[in-house]
Amino acid sequence: MCEVLDRIEQRGISIGERMGEQRGISIGQNRVVELFSRLKEQGRMDDISRALSDREYLEELLGERE
Repeated sequence: MCEVLDRIEQRGISIGERMGEQRGISIGQNRVVELFSRLKEQGRMDDISRALSDREYLEELLGERE
C-alpha cells in the first residue's frame, strides 16, 4: 500500500512541477512581450536588437521596470 501512495504522491509532484514550469514560462514571455512593446513605443529598436542577442542586457532592461 505504501508503494502505491508513494507513486501517487510522485505523480502529484510531477504534475505540480509541470504546471509551475508552464506558469513560469508564461509569466516570463509576458514580461518580455511587454518590455519589447514598451521599447518599440519609445523608438528603442536598437535596445530590442541588442536584447535579442545579449541575455545580460535583456535582464538589465527587464530590471528597469522593477
